[in-house]
Amino acid sequence: RPPRLALPQDRPRKPVPPGRSGVIPFRIAGGFGAEMGSFAKAQGVSDFAVMLAAYAALLGGYSGARELLIHSAGANRTQREFESVVGFFTNLIAYRLSVDPEASFAKLCRATQEEVQAVLSNQAVPTQQVIAELAEKDEVYRAVRARADDSTGLFQVGFSMRHPGNVGTDAFDEFINDASGETALDFGEIRVRRFPVDRLSAFYDLGFYVQESQGTVHAEARYNAEIYEAATVKRIVKDYESLLKRAVAKPDSKLQSLLRGLKAPAEPAAAK
Repeated sequence: RPPRLALPQDRPRKPVPPGRSGVIPFRIAGGFGAEMGSFAKAQGVSDFAVMLAAYAALLGGYSGARELLIHSAGANRTQREFESVVGFFTNLIAYRLSVDPEASFAKLCRATQEEVQAVLSNQAVPTQQVIAELAEKDEVYRAVRARADDSTGLFQVGFSMRHPGNVGTDAFDEFINDASGETALDFGEIRVRRFPVDRLSAFYDLGFYVQESQGTVHAEARYNAEIYEAATVKRIVKDYESLLKRAVAKPDSKLQSLLRGLKAPAEPAAAK
């Protein structure tokens, strides 16, 4: 069963699926993406593993938890024949990470990379099938199956990354990162433009969505607005940026040292 994290929040988390959502966009510029990429290459890990490790370290620092379950999504295009097929193949997956305050950030990155590889090697297994089997032994999963919901109420936090290299065009990167909707893509007789859509309900209590492009990390934090104020999530984002930069600069430092000075922006509130 996923461990429940005592994360900082402004209001009690109700024992029901997350409600309305909010979003805080942010980016880490100044060529940090290239610096992070060099560090990742030296460690033999992916940029995704580095950013996910920092996210896990921050949540572990806030909650005091040593084990975290972080929800994500797998592209599920494991066969070459699927690469050019238009369609939604994504499957829900989860990473179980151990955060040891005495371990270095570099060690956490390597452990995270191993977990990512292990999970992605099994990403074709439908989440519904996993939940159905677990429901035979655990009432929590039985409740999830009864709601026909794969994650709401089961996962508190999420972390996903889009890989621009899979698309391969600067125009597409500009299109994706332009929240104003002014940038368009031309496909001959078809012209595609972005339209921002507010998600009415939160998928997690807190979820980060990131992308590295041309030396800049573009990201957004989506959160359950029924338990978080925007100011609190902005503080969490600021802490994440600070931790990620410090960790990449001093990867052999212990996590407890890197987390020093980062205090939870709000106290965990009890559910009613």
